[in-house]
Amino acid sequence: MKKMLLGLLLLLSLWTHAQVILNLQLPQSGVVQKSQLWNIMVSNTNKTVVTGSFSFLMSTQSGQQILSAKTSILSFPPGTTMVNASMLSPIQYTVLSGDWVIDAGQNGFLPPGIFQVCYVLESFTHQGAIEVCNVINISPLSPPQLITPENQTAIDTTGVPQFIWIPPAPLNLFSNLQYELYLVQVDSFQTPAEAIQMNIPILFQQDITGTNLLYPLSAPHLQQDVTYAWQVTAKNNQSPVSASETWVFTLQKPVTKKTDSSDLPFVRLKKNEESAYAIVAGKLKFSYTNETADSVWNIKIYDISSPQPAEILFAMDSIPLKTGVNLVQINLMRNSRFIDHHLYLMELRNTRNEVWRLKFEFLSEGN
Repeated sequence: MKKMLLGLLLLLSLWTHAQVILNLQLPQSGVVQKSQLWNIMVSNTNKTVVTGSFSFLMSTQSGQQILSAKTSILSFPPGTTMVNASMLSPIQYTVLSGDWVIDAGQNGFLPPGIFQVCYVLESFTHQGAIEVCNVINISPLSPPQLITPENQTAIDTTGVPQFIWIPPAPLNLFSNLQYELYLVQVDSFQTPAEAIQMNIPILFQQDITGTNLLYPLSAPHLQQDVTYAWQVTAKNNQSPVSASETWVFTLQKPVTKKTDSSDLPFVRLKKNEESAYAIVAGKLKFSYTNETADSVWNIKIYDISSPQPAEILFAMDSIPLKTGVNLVQINLMRNSRFIDHHLYLMELRNTRNEVWRLKFEFLSEGN
């Protein structure tokens, strides 16, 4: 009896040590097609053939399931077998979410982003199911490309740069593409990449739907002769996709030149957060289309050259407001509160509660 018990214990020990081990051969980055998901090394430590099939599940970092798959049945002899997509064909894919662009073909492209992938080998002959998971970063063929401000340039925009970039490619792989923009100051001992990683952002703008951003009025005023670094990160359905290069720029002192107000055009006001920009040489010249039949101007002007913007007392009672296009000229030289080379913000609010803005630099006429 004791011999039989010892024999059973020995068999149980051999059974628990005999197993199938899955080793995913997936790169951390560079996976772009479905066929690349199936490079798996299967180690069968049993003395007999193991037969089974794979099931697959792909999820976002938040746990949203987006793609599943089921393979054909395959046999694994004792030892090591390197498996690929062609050996497991046909593979049946099921798209689990309409939030992502997923090619239905066997070799179709996968959506860019960071995902968890889990594989289960369901054995029909031995120890049941074996599961292994990994995290993969699926990158687009091309990340966002920065356009302006150009790298290592000095720009003369009096602290209001316009950031422009082009989207990652191919664009048709994205269903809900948004961007994050980082702007940091670069210290003398840092590289631009180190500054982006380590420094507190001067500007961190999230959920940008377009491919451009005017430096916001609410952000800190940028200083001349300071080096700034900027980078754009693309996100698809709130999942990071890829980041652009890091570029740097500085603001140079405005070039002083003689300016006459007659040489300058009427500047059209822009609505809400976006503001128009102009050089004002003595006379403020702007265009406003009155679509509300308002008859009274509601305008405020602020000096924003200092950290604490100051409102300029300003009256327009003598200028009529008519329906349609209004071309307005106001001589600012008569008001001592307007200072040469200072930056000002004009806000016009109508009865729809729309705010139309113009940011301008004031130059004494002839400077």
